[in-house]
Amino acid sequence: MKEVTVETTPCNADSKWIKQFHDKVSSIGFELCLEAKDFIGGSGIAENVINAIDSSRRVISIITHNFLKSTWGSYEMEMTRMHAFQKGREDMVIVVVKDDIQVTDMPEVMKKMWFKITYIQWPNDEHLAYNTEEICYEKMKMSLKMKEETTI
Repeated sequence: MKEVTVETTPCNADSKWIKQFHDKVSSIGFELCLEAKDFIGGSGIAENVINAIDSSRRVISIITHNFLKSTWGSYEMEMTRMHAFQKGREDMVIVVVKDDIQVTDMPEVMKKMWFKITYIQWPNDEHLAYNTEEICYEKMKMSLKMKEETTI
């Protein structure tokens, strides 16, 4: 079973950043499922998305402007919401907002889940000392460990 499924844009517009994120989160001890490396060729995208969500303990949605423009992004969020609700695991979702995006700009499915998710704002302003990449990765590590303790 994968530790975490990471939802990203299928057009891979943010692939360089996603790769860096993957490598850093993997280096702190978590196994991540990514479309580029883990989806089974020959299977449909929808089937791969559902299998990844079903076989993961948690789902991290990386929210970027590109993700919000993607039809598959909305599909992934809806499948995650349905899975979490059906399995009684509403707290399985971690959202990393990478770009400067407000909650009001999120799709309805995300707004419906907003108060049940773990939210991490990626640093957008290098002048804010309390919001650095290191702090975001520490928040990620704490969120993943906390959820691991509550789901086992």
